[in-house]
Amino acid sequence: MGKLINDLHELSIAETGALSAVEEPVKVLNILANTVKVFEARLEQKNIHLQIDLGQDFEVTVNSDADRMAQVFSNLLENTLRYTESPGELRIWQEISEGSLHVNIEDSKPGVSDHALEHLFDRLYRTDFSRTRKNGGSGLGLAICKSIVEMFAGEIRASHSSLGGVRIEIILPMATTQG
Repeated sequence: MGKLINDLHELSIAETGALSAVEEPVKVLNILANTVKVFEARLEQKNIHLQIDLGQDFEVTVNSDADRMAQVFSNLLENTLRYTESPGELRIWQEISEGSLHVNIEDSKPGVSDHALEHLFDRLYRTDFSRTRKNGGSGLGLAICKSIVEMFAGEIRASHSSLGGVRIEIILPMATTQG
């Protein structure tokens, strides 16, 4: 109950634009790699095979807040742990296109319906399949992710994963000065 209250409070603050964040150039791929390291043992315990390809250029910067981006990645990895069937698969990769960094996170089954994909980022939305309360979700994590990503002029979207689950793509404009 306490987590739900904290998540609701944080989401309401984010939606009013008052969420505390320090916008500065950050190396978001480093943040992602470090966040993944925190989750590796739990992924292995659940028999979820991790395939990660972040390339060699960890110097790519975006204007963001390091702690808030770690929160986004943590929420997404928690979702994989909660909802991906064991044995499962998790793929993470990045692409750079037209001045934006695209971070892709996709997992294996179960997937969600087309209708559910349209609502995954809505507050308190939970699908009617295996992604339900029995797995501990409050329906706020993805709404919080969306608020944080949009706070930094980014975009987050969901689609069907080629692995049978859900693919989340985060698009963030790269900082004008790299380094």
